[in-house]
Amino acid sequence: MLLIGAGLFLRTLQKLENVPLGFERDRLLLFSISPGLNGYKGATLEAYYRQVQERVAAIPGVSAVSFSGHGPIGDGSSSSSIKIPGVTTGKEVFDLYRHVVGPGYFTTLGIPALSGRVLDEHDNAAGPKVAVVNQTLAKKAFGDGNPLGRILRFGGDDKPRDFQIVGVVGDAKYNQLREEPPPTAYFSHLQALNSASFMTFQVRTQIDPESVIGSIRTEVASVDANIPITRLDTLVQKIDRSLFLERMFSRLMGSFGLLALLLVCVGLYGTMSYFVARRTSEIGVRMALGAQPARVFRMVLGEGLVITGAGVVVGLIGASLSTRLIASVLYEVAALDPLTFISVAVLLVAIGLLACYIPARRAMRVDPMVALRYE
Repeated sequence: MLLIGAGLFLRTLQKLENVPLGFERDRLLLFSISPGLNGYKGATLEAYYRQVQERVAAIPGVSAVSFSGHGPIGDGSSSSSIKIPGVTTGKEVFDLYRHVVGPGYFTTLGIPALSGRVLDEHDNAAGPKVAVVNQTLAKKAFGDGNPLGRILRFGGDDKPRDFQIVGVVGDAKYNQLREEPPPTAYFSHLQALNSASFMTFQVRTQIDPESVIGSIRTEVASVDANIPITRLDTLVQKIDRSLFLERMFSRLMGSFGLLALLLVCVGLYGTMSYFVARRTSEIGVRMALGAQPARVFRMVLGEGLVITGAGVVVGLIGASLSTRLIASVLYEVAALDPLTFISVAVLLVAIGLLACYIPARRAMRVDPMVALRYE
């Protein structure tokens, strides 16, 4: 039961570590800054973000830089209820994730553009209000129809604030690895309803991202030394931290499972050794009457296999009942996952046979004369 629990948690951890994010996770460095706390706002805030982006982009080894109000995986999210006039799926009001992003955001993360265009530096306060939506929102609102040119409306119909959809991008996960990509709309930080006073920068590198950390700190401080960098780490490190509980459960159950496996091995070895010792005379008689050593070996091994098989059957029944209690914390793994159950059963049978091997070898080497003299 412990080994099956450990196997289910291990498979869950593997699934989460390799879950498709919708963007490239390797060689991506993240850091956050909050210039709004130092009095930056309006034009000075926009200029600050632009300078930081330009300086970091000039660092050798950096291939792309952008920023957003919320970083990927575990940085939270902003949501809104908006109206989409002219939808083809039956309703006009939708709940969606709202992301404020800087120029080059989709290129930096590697989120593919599926149709239309993405946001850039020309989408500023003086230009038409535009938005980019993800594939889930486009499908949910328009089905198989074309979302380009449609409107996302904030506020009431008396004082609407409209953003025209100019592009559709691939789905991406943000808040939690376990969640499916939600309906999401992206807006230029230059056209946001409220310009964010803090941003998370994404830095894509061609080399080890940790090797440019010192240069990033230097360049950010050169813009304004009074604005510190917070939460600087790679996306891989961030994902590892978000899986802390899954990794802890996997290791804990695995440790208990290995301890139980050791006890099974030692206990079965002791039982079979006692079995051979008690039946030494019987084995001697059998061999004196012509029983071959190989047959004696199979007899002892069979006895051990019966004990092991009984334990495996009882354990599988118990595990099939107990694993339902942890079904809610598994991810893309069934509580009665056949692969895990079969693998553990095979492992236990193999360990059982290994524990019986030495006593069985000892039995087949019994000298009939010594055994009969002892009797």
